[in-house]
Amino acid sequence: MTQLIFATRAADDNTLHQAQLLAHSLREFGGIYRNSRFIVAIPTTLKIPTDLQNLHIEFLPFSLDPAVMKFPFGTKVIAAGAVERHLDTDSTLVWMDSDCLIIQQPDALLLPEGKKLGYRPVDHTVIGSRIMQSVDFFWQLIYTIFRIDAELLPMMTTTVDQEAIRPYFNAGLVVVHPADGLLRRWAKWFLALYQDDRFKPFYAVNPLYAVFMHQAVLTGVILSCTQPEARHLYDYHVHYPLHMHQQHPQAVSRLNDLITCQYDTLLETTHPQEIIPIAPPLADLIKTFIPNE
Repeated sequence: MTQLIFATRAADDNTLHQAQLLAHSLREFGGIYRNSRFIVAIPTTLKIPTDLQNLHIEFLPFSLDPAVMKFPFGTKVIAAGAVERHLDTDSTLVWMDSDCLIIQQPDALLLPEGKKLGYRPVDHTVIGSRIMQSVDFFWQLIYTIFRIDAELLPMMTTTVDQEAIRPYFNAGLVVVHPADGLLRRWAKWFLALYQDDRFKPFYAVNPLYAVFMHQAVLTGVILSCTQPEARHLYDYHVHYPLHMHQQHPQAVSRLNDLITCQYDTLLETTHPQEIIPIAPPLADLIKTFIPNE
């Protein structure tokens, strides 16, 4: 059986709480993968909890510049690189945002023979590059830095607003072979570019460029070091955006039918049963983690 290793990052008490729920979901619903390694990369400034032995979480402390920690999603990128560097094995690494759940045995996450990357597209275009429009200055800069020919790029369709865009990969779920070093390249290039003077004018005009800079850099790395035939697109049952369920064009009838999902802040603001039906025992697990209930 191919080994799956699951990993996420916790940057503060909230994301640490999310990481615990993600670990619980793996142990409860992971099937034959329920005992897989589960790694939480955690900044050295955050105290490692000592009361989670039953979840068998491996905590991986990593250090980073305070400027990176202040930049949107900077800790996520550096944590991903740290985990991959820590492993460097022949296994398959499932890198997930902390606000995710594993709902069924995740066989679908296995990479088929010859594939180097498992991915989902972004949900909305936002700063993405629409295929029917000229490449804007931001993406021209990304493509120039990573030596990408925009004319040769295949089309990608966003999952929720269903727009045709140039490739723009969702950084909330990335599945790789650690030995290929893709996540380490992501961290290296992010550190080289996030404060680059060429990008600062974009941040000033629209803060969303800063928010999604990590995802644009990931896209540049993927396009520059993998071929289209080496990328595996998961279907919508993987990394389903629960917080966008009511707008999703392929909305499922109940949460239990998914393989993995991302919930963003939904569990902090409302009970998901108000959004989508959830059957036990998944409903019971989620209820225990909803604040103030």
